[in-house]
Amino acid sequence: VSDATTLAEAAAPRIPANNLQMLISLSQKNPELLHQLGMSAQMLATEVERQQRSTQLRAVGEADKRAADSGRWAEWLGSYGRRLQREAEAGAEPGERVRAMNGANP
Repeated sequence: VSDATTLAEAAAPRIPANNLQMLISLSQKNPELLHQLGMSAQMLATEVERQQRSTQLRAVGEADKRAADSGRWAEWLGSYGRRLQREAEAGAEPGERVRAMNGANP
């Protein structure tokens, strides 16, 4: 769980915004030149998506982020608890679960 600002920075495009806009324009006018610059339409689309996600994250307040994280964690913990309950009702051995988890996790 990270703060919204850190997530926004991590999601930011790797291409500066001005350059990204220039590349978008170039891709529409001369896609071959874009390719010669070592960029594909998919790479450009990914950077645009990163820019949009970063903008969305910058708009999220810290209190809203914490509330959303708490809700997601509560949902996941509830789901995990239900799974453990189903496994216990099916007769699964807790020791076997621990061995399986330790064998799969580093």
